[in-house]
Amino acid sequence: MKQKSNKSLQNVAVATVSRKKTYIDSGVLITAFRGVELASIRANTILNDGNREFVSSQFVKLEVLPKAIYYNQQDEVEFYRNFPCCG
Repeated sequence: MKQKSNKSLQNVAVATVSRKKTYIDSGVLITAFRGVELASIRANTILNDGNREFVSSQFVKLEVLPKAIYYNQQDEVEFYRNFPCCG
């Protein structure tokens, strides 16, 4: 029985491997949406990485959304709102 418990714990350890925490700031979001080709591709690669857990600040929301909303850039607003900081 003890082996079963250890095996179970090993499975839990494998299942709970943490994803890389990545702080997203406004520059990454803006570059991903509006950036020049290479920078935009690199930013989107990071944002679409399933092995990352994104963290951010509510201040990022205040940096990216007002201008996009003011200029009625609905695609841009929707893009920003898909991230935890801006939802």
